[in-house]
Amino acid sequence: MQPSRDMTSMKPATWTTKTNDKPTSTSYILCTQTTYGRPSRMLAKHNIKSVALPPRKISSYLPPVKDALGLRTLGVYSIPCECGRVYIGQSGQSVQIRIKEHNRHIRRAQTDKSAVAEHSINHDHFIKLHGTKLLLGKTRYMD
Repeated sequence: MQPSRDMTSMKPATWTTKTNDKPTSTSYILCTQTTYGRPSRMLAKHNIKSVALPPRKISSYLPPVKDALGLRTLGVYSIPCECGRVYIGQSGQSVQIRIKEHNRHIRRAQTDKSAVAEHSINHDHFIKLHGTKLLLGKTRYMD
């Protein structure tokens, strides 16, 4: 038979570090279930503060799967002019192709095919085709 232990006489373990001292330095540790506790206690004995950092997800290291479509979609777009006016247009084809068509109409002085070309040629203005923005893009076939 084993001798019985008196549970009231047992004292909890105490740390030897002083709580009044400020930490001399800080350590950043990746926080997982098993890796934070023991290193944190070991550093606390040497008066080093430990900060838990959550692990980064693998997806944060990878580039996005889908590229941004930008002007390769069809929809409503705006083209600014140097005079401050803005042309708003809608295209059933990609906006990028429509911008190329506007540029071609300006080069060939075809004012009957494009309102942008007409404004550029009649008022001798520079159209900022590189500043074109997509205002509303269609994502599906039957939007």
